Amino acid sequence: MRRFELLLIFCGVVTAASPQVKLDYATYVGTSLAAGVNQFLGMRFAAPPLGNRRWRAPEDPLVETSPVQASAYGSICYNLGAAFDPTATTLSEDCLFIDVYSPSGASETSELPVWFFIQGGGYIQNSNANYNGTGVIVESGRNIVVVNFNYRVSAFGFLASERVARDGTLNFGLLDQRKALLWVQKYISKFGSDPNHVVIHGVSAGLLNRISGCGGSVTHHLTAFGGCNDGLFIGAIGDSVFWPREAPVPELEFQFDLFAAAAGCINVTDQIACLRTQNTSTLVAANVVHSFQGRLYPLRSPLPNHAPFFPSAAAANFIAAQINRVRQLVWNYRFSVVQANDATAGLGVPHASELPAIFGPAFIPGGSSTTFATTNAPIVPVVMNYCISFIRSLNPNPHRFFNATNQRRLKFVLNDTHVEEIPVNENMRCAFWNEIGARIEQ
Repeated sequence: MRRFELLLIFCGVVTAASPQVKLDYATYVGTSLAAGVNQFLGMRFAAPPLGNRRWRAPEDPLVETSPVQASAYGSICYNLGAAFDPTATTLSEDCLFIDVYSPSGASETSELPVWFFIQGGGYIQNSNANYNGTGVIVESGRNIVVVNFNYRVSAFGFLASERVARDGTLNFGLLDQRKALLWVQKYISKFGSDPNHVVIHGVSAGLLNRISGCGGSVTHHLTAFGGCNDGLFIGAIGDSVFWPREAPVPELEFQFDLFAAAAGCINVTDQIACLRTQNTSTLVAANVVHSFQGRLYPLRSPLPNHAPFFPSAAAANFIAAQINRVRQLVWNYRFSVVQANDATAGLGVPHASELPAIFGPAFIPGGSSTTFATTNAPIVPVVMNYCISFIRSLNPNPHRFFNATNQRRLKFVLNDTHVEEIPVNENMRCAFWNEIGARIEQ
């Protein structure tokens, strides 16, 4: 299976040299792997969002006067419903860390493309936050740099209320993502990358999109500030369609009230100031789900590990078609690679199940236990190289796997990747939303 088989042997073996990168606020000491990849883990891209920094836009990282070891992942941001454990290091409010993987031979003049990955989790958790970029770098011929990072989620990242807006910022979790993109613009050249060739990749959209100039998490960044990305990225990849209900702030005040009451800040003059003084344990205990009632889409059959309305909201998605109307090029695909245990459970191809094929099963949490490490392994280099090709050239075809199809619309199937026709009922749904879209905007 060509180079991919060798990746499982290479990664994790450390060579003697320790690469260093000097930024204007800290010097980070990374790890050099025998695979020919330098990894810098757990670097700060923003100040700890604690105390008075809660529910505000991220600030610049604090200055470190001594070299900092960047050999371990930083803490993951607190998830919805997580339990507080003062002895744990895996979950924390202090969680704004970034990881960079680069070819060992890269220098500040290499100008390699950047693969900027935004992990999913429905805005309520950082799902499997610690992806490893070693596999795709080796598979690319050491022609790319990979960036991964954490951002605030749930009530710590998306608490919405006019009271928050008056003394803070809304959508601060998305602003964390933007802060990481700004960090890349300022510092990524020191890792051998070109800040003018950044492609963002999110695991909740469902398209490959080439964009130019001003224009999910990916979809939000495509449309933020009137569709202008300020030169932060030049292309976008979105996997596994997810577009939850976007409620206006007044409809979310009930959630803020419930959160503030649970945190002991209901009968006070300044609720935000009160919340900023609370212990992390108090806020974590208050950070629980509160469902909407009376939505337009009725509840459908539930899916494992998803919020109740996920299937209903996903049914209304037509992101790719809309972006195709206003952008240049869009490549769509359908990932239809079934794992035996999912088929037995009647799940078909679950949400985000393509990730082991994109990064390689050895390089994402739990990926080695999937069939992408065994029976479905032949699909891995096919999927991986389409993504690598897009990162490098803004087109999935020039650097594709040697036997893959050179087309704009694909169905990924084990040993039978091919072009497929869009079903009539899907076209009808898209036509319906296109027809009423103008009236909704008015």
